Amino acid sequence: MTDTPSKTPDISATVLDLKGELWRLSYRAAFGIAGFAAIAVLSGVQVYRSFVGESGGIVLWILGAFIGLAGAGLVYVRFRKAQETLVMPLVAKAAGLTYEKLAMAFVEKLPKRLLPNVPATYAEDLIDGQLGNHRIRMAEVSVKIAEPKDPGQAGHDTTRTLFKGLVAQMEFQTAFPTFLIVQEEWARPEVLRSGWLKTDGMVRRRVVESDKAKPMSVWTPEADPSDPVASGAMIDRICQIASRVSAPVTLFAAVGEGNSLSLALTHARNLFSVGGFFPSEERLLADVQQAMQDFGITLELAREMIAVEELAQGTKA
Repeated sequence: MTDTPSKTPDISATVLDLKGELWRLSYRAAFGIAGFAAIAVLSGVQVYRSFVGESGGIVLWILGAFIGLAGAGLVYVRFRKAQETLVMPLVAKAAGLTYEKLAMAFVEKLPKRLLPNVPATYAEDLIDGQLGNHRIRMAEVSVKIAEPKDPGQAGHDTTRTLFKGLVAQMEFQTAFPTFLIVQEEWARPEVLRSGWLKTDGMVRRRVVESDKAKPMSVWTPEADPSDPVASGAMIDRICQIASRVSAPVTLFAAVGEGNSLSLALTHARNLFSVGGFFPSEERLLADVQQAMQDFGITLELAREMIAVEELAQGTKA
């Protein structure tokens, strides 16, 4: 893993060579979406005719409209994933990293305390890299829950986003202190009772005012009431990580466990995106440049986590 180049490197020429394949993907997706859209429109017309009494079979036509809309959406999602799977590994290699589209297997192995105790809705864009003898992995994750509508209220159930952003984990050569840092609002009694936050066997030691106006609650194992970790400079450094990276992120949670440090940071924008329908050379170059900056977030986090490790070693001493 090396410093992220300030300018788009030779990878630009390699990506531009893929323009033909990206356009072929665009043609196939456009035909697929047009076909499903036609099914949806024709079914919608038949649904209307059924309502005014000109034809029957309304249930089948409603089903046809749903299949048309869902099919068009699925084709588009698969089209974007195919583009990113084609381009992103090349851009990642230029940044000294590796890239995989699917990341659920990595996320499922993260500490259970790091994210809300609800199965992740999606996990993708797995970045893997080595900085010296330190390995860092990062992925985009979203965690949502379904919230049933109130009795007597019209409409469908809604979903609530509990977390959307980045997760990162760095493995160290030595054991790491055990702790949990999480946004203070997640330490409210009603949240703890909901089971969204797992704090069994831990005690809240203090609250730290973080760098992004989000107070952080610090937890360590209840076995040692005089645990020095909770009041150390290492915890303060972790709470400042969001201000030390270039991306607009906010620390959601951090977990020290075993020989690793894991971070969860909220982030609104979808990272590692490239292409679109029939992308021009200018669009591809702009996407590559943005992707290189996105991959640079991994390097920045790696450096910050190594600095945390150095403070942790001082704590253990």
